[in-house]
Amino acid sequence: MQVGVGKIVGRVGNSWWVQVHDFSKTGDRLVAVVTLKRGGQESEIEVVERGREFLARLHELYYGSPNASAYERLKKAVDRIMSEDSEVELVCAAISGNIVYLVLNGGAVWTTLNNKEGWIFTNQKTDKPRFSNGRLQPGQTLLLGNGLFWDSIPQGMVRVAVEDNLALAVENLSAVVCGNEKEEGASGLLLRLEDEVENVNHFEEKEETKETVVVPQIKNNFWDRFKRKDIYIGHELSLNSNHKLWLGVGALAFLVFSVVLGFWRKSGQDFRESLVAKQLEAVDFKFKEAQNVVSLNPTRSRQLLVEVKDLLVQLKTQPDQKSVAQVISNIEKAYQFVYEKSIGVVRPETEELIDLTLTRDGLKADNMVFVDGKIIGLDVTNPRLFAVDPKKKSVQMMAGPVDLGRPLWLAGYPGKAVIGAEKSVVICPAFQGSCSLKGMADLVPSVLEAGMFSANLYLLNTSGVWKYQGTDSGFGSKQTWLSEPDKLSLVGASSFSIDGNVWIIRGEEILKLTRGVKQEFVLSGLDRAWDKQTKIFTSEDNNNLYLWDKLNSRIVIIDKTGKYQSQIINDGLNKAQALVFDHVNKKIFLGIENKIFTLKLLP
Repeated sequence: MQVGVGKIVGRVGNSWWVQVHDFSKTGDRLVAVVTLKRGGQESEIEVVERGREFLARLHELYYGSPNASAYERLKKAVDRIMSEDSEVELVCAAISGNIVYLVLNGGAVWTTLNNKEGWIFTNQKTDKPRFSNGRLQPGQTLLLGNGLFWDSIPQGMVRVAVEDNLALAVENLSAVVCGNEKEEGASGLLLRLEDEVENVNHFEEKEETKETVVVPQIKNNFWDRFKRKDIYIGHELSLNSNHKLWLGVGALAFLVFSVVLGFWRKSGQDFRESLVAKQLEAVDFKFKEAQNVVSLNPTRSRQLLVEVKDLLVQLKTQPDQKSVAQVISNIEKAYQFVYEKSIGVVRPETEELIDLTLTRDGLKADNMVFVDGKIIGLDVTNPRLFAVDPKKKSVQMMAGPVDLGRPLWLAGYPGKAVIGAEKSVVICPAFQGSCSLKGMADLVPSVLEAGMFSANLYLLNTSGVWKYQGTDSGFGSKQTWLSEPDKLSLVGASSFSIDGNVWIIRGEEILKLTRGVKQEFVLSGLDRAWDKQTKIFTSEDNNNLYLWDKLNSRIVIIDKTGKYQSQIINDGLNKAQALVFDHVNKKIFLGIENKIFTLKLLP
């Protein structure tokens, strides 16, 4: 039987410093939750230093009297620390085999075994330490936590969580304490006696191993060992001058080594006590917390990662100490993965759907729309209109150069596709029948993008949004859709999409227009701005906006309240000349040169 330990580390904010300590030495294990309230004028580095001193003191006092019992050592350590600083809150346990000794001056300890549960200590702060000890039974769980932990977690949640295995119980309890934006400093420990255990630790604390050399005891001082002494030996073993010379060289080498080792140890000690060492501990602590909460509280993880990045910049200006360089290197290697996870990045692979050249030599999709479950593609260079069935992976030609003339843009609507030229539109039924040419003298020039909604045609250019009412024979005359076109500049606009509202990308902002009137729309949670030529997509039955940021090889997903959701990253998004969404089947279709590829769309 072994005692498994799981750490539950909550949010560490501006008011509290908390450390969950777990240290094993010669089969004697010390675990503790140390909580400090940050002083009003105390800096972050200062509170970290004070916390380190408490941990070092606790460790020194507990392991400094090996002949005393575990309980005596633990109680003495807590008593001494409390006498030095009455504000510190300690919840400590010493574990020897399956015997647990508890000493605490705050927080609480709760236990459960075989559907029975109860408090060993209730949650309160005391002037004198409380203590208890007992033998853990197989399957028994002890939950130790500071006062903040028990203030933030419901009792019912504890009962449910501890029914799971150790790792899952820690994950569930961490989700509660880390997900509470208002609480900070809540931390605890789970102890459980099991046949086989996997410790769930947020921080690895290992005892430094050193090679021990046993030497005879020397009564004289250091220099005496190098004094000449009379040596009486038989004549067969008499030392010649070469032997004596090498003995002298060896002694001198040992002296030099001892001096260098002393300087090295002194240098290491000075470094550990330096400001740089404290900064290293702070950045390491913040990064590990960011890793631990990234799945439970991505917003908090992103906040911590920003702080980590700032600290790394500061550390890089310090002298190039090996310890500094190693910590920075380790964090930078893992930083991007944690950061992408915190902002919801996924990297799905593209799959080839069809090679268009197998149907027509040189055929490609310069523009695409998704109509009635099929992809309608327009080849602008060699004018052709075609339909691709994603399920059958087949291509159907719909129109050629004679029908299309010199096409400029494409729009789609259930039952038809509309292709625009300079002074006319071509309406092609989807997916049978011949196309018809409709002359339109008032067709707006320099169209940036076209779209259809409720059988009406909408065109976007830098002068405004223009609406053409759908009729039985084609479309009516041009109408200005903007209520006050003179007051809304669309210079810099690159794309629009319609779902009843009109959403327009203008530079690095999104405009939301309802019945031609600009609405308030605020973006939040974005990690970085998109390229100015980004395209926007949505649909009437979708709650999200999809931004194709081609330059950065990504699709940014934002809900229609302006809150950032996630993003898809794939190199194919930079290579594609056209893109379309199938929201029903959660797919994105990319036209890349003469092929069409599929990419999985996030739920």
